[in-house]
Amino acid sequence: LDKILETEREGIEKKLDEAKEKAEAGEGELIPEVQERLLKNLENRAAQNREKLDGMPPDTGGQIRELNDYDFMDEDARNQFKELMDMLKKQAMEQYGKDMMEQLKSMDPAAMANMRNMIESLNQLMEQKMKGEQPDFDGFMEQFGDFFGDNPPQNLDELVENMQNQMAQAQSLMES
Repeated sequence: LDKILETEREGIEKKLDEAKEKAEAGEGELIPEVQERLLKNLENRAAQNREKLDGMPPDTGGQIRELNDYDFMDEDARNQFKELMDMLKKQAMEQYGKDMMEQLKSMDPAAMANMRNMIESLNQLMEQKMKGEQPDFDGFMEQFGDFFGDNPPQNLDELVENMQNQMAQAQSLMES
């Protein structure tokens, strides 16, 4: 991560130097006023990016979050960050898969049957909802609420939304 930040800082300076040299030499097909405005815009962007880099949180996680929304000026730094994120996602997915396999291996037949019953009941709720009927969400949660942790959904729509978000996150991890 430090190398990525260093590469970006060097890339910012390199872009600025190249743009200044071109402007001073009068290179390019642009009229001087337009070239000057472009240089000023580049200088402003460089100043904003330097400010963002200087204001990075001290912790690695915070830096990664900030860099996710950061507009890199140096292509090499952008590629290095993408490679780092790909590596981290791959490691996280591998660990997630290992953890899931361990959980499944440790489940006894009764727990597996209970999970199967929960999925079947959830399918029935969804079918009822699609038919325009009023599903018994409260009864479902009374029976299977422990599957949904400390902050269970309050209605079927919230449950579906949570499940869609989890599936989207899993899909994103799988794709990466």
